[in-house]
Amino acid sequence: MRLAASLRYALYGLVLLLLGSGLVWLAAHYFDVVPGDAQRWAALSLAVHGAAAMAVLVVAGITIALHVARAWRERKNRVSGLAVAILLSAIAVTGYLLYYSGGEAARAAASAIHWVLGLVLPLLLAAHVCLGRRSSDGPAGY
Repeated sequence: MRLAASLRYALYGLVLLLLGSGLVWLAAHYFDVVPGDAQRWAALSLAVHGAAAMAVLVVAGITIALHVARAWRERKNRVSGLAVAILLSAIAVTGYLLYYSGGEAARAAASAIHWVLGLVLPLLLAAHVCLGRRSSDGPAGY
């Protein structure tokens, strides 16, 4: 069960925006490889990242209603779809912890987990899409 093109492109675009803004933040915060004022780049990338994250939550909700429920009933691409859902949930939780966790050690751990999971998300989403396209021609349950 393929997503409508508008929803699919919105999701892909937002994931790329999240990846790009996250990479800029990593470059500015840890590696000091951005031109000019690294703090300014880090702050700007976080603002873009936060806005894109809120938009992804909306798109994920729409996707659950239109795509996940139907695909689950049809027993299509369940394993990779569940992996994407779990990964997105873990990213959302670690993002929440970045703002609301108590100590610096907890924030540092949440940050490391968040950016590692964020780097995995585009790869897992691409795998889910590829598996879905392949399984639409074959037996259900992949």
